[in-house]
Amino acid sequence: MQAFAQLGFFFKSASLRAGRLNGVHQDLPFYQGVEFYPPAHLAGAVHEVELAFVLSSSRLNVVLEADKHAGRHSSGDATGRFQMSHEEALHTDWSSEIDRWLAGLAHHARGGKRGHHQS
Repeated sequence: MQAFAQLGFFFKSASLRAGRLNGVHQDLPFYQGVEFYPPAHLAGAVHEVELAFVLSSSRLNVVLEADKHAGRHSSGDATGRFQMSHEEALHTDWSSEIDRWLAGLAHHARGGKRGHHQS
């Protein structure tokens, strides 16, 4: 969450949500969702970004979902997933990881190919 603040995002809301995230193993039938508004330089491409954490005894899953503005080349949501051990998560440069994911979204919005990141 600190990385989002460093990248200029603004907190919108946080809530506990019943349900499961696609592609992520969950021990419990709910997850915490945290939503952010983008900084000004991304406001034309991204309406908001939701961040979700799902922990297990050995892994951390971080799921990012961007609600993109409809445009000539793109619309809908884009999802990024980061999976790693708890130790790896402590030493990850989250600002750089999130910035790379956002750069991929911007590239896709301009008509390029978008990648899917998993660690």
